[in-house]
Amino acid sequence: MSRTWVVVANSGAARVFVVPGPGEPMRELEAFAHPEARLAERALTSDLPGSVSGGRGEHHALQSRVGPKEHEAISFAKFVADRIERARTGHEFDRLVLVAAPSFLGRLRAALGDDARRLVDGELDLDVVKLAPAEIRKRLPDSFFPEPVR
Repeated sequence: MSRTWVVVANSGAARVFVVPGPGEPMRELEAFAHPEARLAERALTSDLPGSVSGGRGEHHALQSRVGPKEHEAISFAKFVADRIERARTGHEFDRLVLVAAPSFLGRLRAALGDDARRLVDGELDLDVVKLAPAEIRKRLPDSFFPEPVR
């Protein structure tokens, strides 16, 4: 029997569900919170960017290419991807469905390793992390959960 994992996430939370088989209800396995996603950008930085002197009285601000909020989202995507990878190597699922807020789905996809990415059978760019499992399941296409070949 094929076990499908449905990972529902945004930059502030992730939930992992298992669907044991077609027509069976989703069952929540784990939930993760990332409260840093709700912090104001000022709270995520300790200081203003530094500066560098250009030699002739010129000063240039040093800025990161990634802002603090985006850095936190990338960090959380890596955390979720690491959990998926541990589950993959532990044979906890056979198929993977990703349902994530549009801004987070790309980060999660990029954080997944090649082997885990090959098990992704469906993706949906929706932020449904706060919904009940039955409500989430209603929003997923039946094509994500094909009938087994007999």
